[in-house]
Amino acid sequence: MKVIAVVGSASGSGKTKLACAILGAIPGLGAVKISPRGGRPRVEWGAGGAGKDTSRYAASGASLVARIVGPRERVIEAWAGVRGSLDRLRGVVVEGAGALALPAERFTILVVAPESLGERPERDARLAASADFVVVVQTEGAPDADGTNGFVHLAERVPVVRVSQGNEDWADESLFEAVRGFLLGSGKPDRR
Repeated sequence: MKVIAVVGSASGSGKTKLACAILGAIPGLGAVKISPRGGRPRVEWGAGGAGKDTSRYAASGASLVARIVGPRERVIEAWAGVRGSLDRLRGVVVEGAGALALPAERFTILVVAPESLGERPERDARLAASADFVVVVQTEGAPDADGTNGFVHLAERVPVVRVSQGNEDWADESLFEAVRGFLLGSGKPDRR
């Protein structure tokens, strides 16, 4: 099972929008949302109600949609119940930092909202270290991510693309080609 992990520097950074762009560009993928909550882990199958991220995944072309809800430390337990149903697919887009704990071959896309950097520096560093590709979401007047809180090295290590918060089309062919290459087994982008 190949996982395309979409993680972000903050809630509202654009993870779902990017996940949907990938699902629309690459047919045959499943989608899983990881929602950290208290209580016992559970799996919810299907698109869910209108406005839900899982509904957006289905509308974007996901072949199968699920949501894992539960404590971060028990995501792997819930993943075991989801994985068997997803094995027949080409790959799966998993949204949420919990994807980094999954025992799977993974391509990690970090969505950076520069204005949120520095709020959780340890988390920022962990996400940056795991990134295979970075999408910087620029909003007018926001700081530049290349000069903020240790993210300066990302452009030297992995591919970085910039998108505008106001632009509805986040399609970036270089990102889609990198994901396709990963799914086809040609590896991840070169780390310089």
